[in-house]
Parts: sequence; C-alpha cells; structure tokens
Amino acid sequence: MLPWGQWQLQAHNHRFEVELLGTTELAGTLLRAPTEQGLQICCRETLRGQLSLTLRDRQSCLGHHQGQIIVEDASSLAGLEVGGKAWES
Repeated sequence: MLPWGQWQLQAHNHRFEVELLGTTELAGTLLRAPTEQGLQICCRETLRGQLSLTLRDRQSCLGHHQGQIIVEDASSLAGLEVGGKAWES
C-alpha cells in the first residue's frame, strides 16, 4: 500500500493565523467505522502520524507575508485517517 502523504489545514481571522500539517508514510490499521449497515471494517487509520502546529499573530506582520510565531509544536502520535473502502473505490 502506498503512503497517503499529507493533510494541511489553515485558518485565519483579523488577528491570528493557524496551520496544522499532518503527515505519515504508514499504511495504517484497518478498523471499524460507522456505515449505513452498522460498524464495518472499512477504514484505515494510524495513531503514529506526524503533526505540526504553528500559530502566528497576524497583527505583527507589518508588511511581511507571515506574522510573528506565537506557538510552534509537533507530535509524533497524531491520529490520521489513511484510507478505506470509500477512498479505494
């Protein structure tokens, strides 16, 4: 099975900007997920994904593209969906 790659989420308002980036090269584990027919083995997830978070203050940009970093952190224990029947078909 090929690695899924990455998920990226960005959001901002007038004051802050946040970015989450999740990556994995793991195939994940099959698990049961809710379907119209009840819980079925149809999904793959990993609990060992890499996740990084960056929170910036947009008001400190002063003409720069990115604001001052307030928080920057990472985890190697992120829960990430890496596939399933709906994705494969």
